[in-house]
Amino acid sequence: MKSIIRYAAAFVFLFASHVSVAGKIAVVEPLESIANSNQGLEEQEKMKVALSKEETKGLAMQEELKSLMEKYQKDSAVMAPDALRNLEKDIEEKQLDMKFLSKKLQKRLQEDSKNIIEKLRPSFQQAMKNVVEAGGYDIVIQRQVVLDLGTSVDITAQISEEMNKKAAL
Repeated sequence: MKSIIRYAAAFVFLFASHVSVAGKIAVVEPLESIANSNQGLEEQEKMKVALSKEETKGLAMQEELKSLMEKYQKDSAVMAPDALRNLEKDIEEKQLDMKFLSKKLQKRLQEDSKNIIEKLRPSFQQAMKNVVEAGGYDIVIQRQVVLDLGTSVDITAQISEEMNKKAAL
C-alpha cells in the first residue's frame, strides 16, 4: 500500500512539474475573432445584402402560403371537390417551394460563411501571432476544448482588435 502511495506521489510531483513548465496559456475562439473584427462585420453585411433578395422572396412565399391556408380553413367545407384538390395542390407546391428555397439559402449561407473565414484566415493568423508574442503566451488552445476558464486567459477580443488595427493601416 505504501508503494502505491509513493508512486502516486511521484506521479503527482512529475505531473505538477510538467504543468509549471507549460508557461502562460491562452484560449481563443477563432470564428468569434473573425466575426467580430471590422473586416468580418463588413463581409457579413455584404453577405446579408446579397441574400436579402432571396429572403424577400421567401417572405413573399410565406405570405402566399398563409393566404392559401386561411382560404382552405375558411372555404374548404363549401368548395367543390375539384377546387378543393387544386387548392390542396397549390398549398403543397408552395410548401415544397419554400422548403427548396430554405435549403438553397442555408447552403449559400454556409458557403458564404466558409468563404469569409478563408478570406480572413491570414489576417486572423497574423493577429493571433502578434497577440501571442505580445502577451508572452506559450500555449494557445481553442476555447471549445476548454471546460472552464477565467476571462483573463481568453484572447479572442484582443485578436479582433489586432485584426482591426492591421486592416486600418
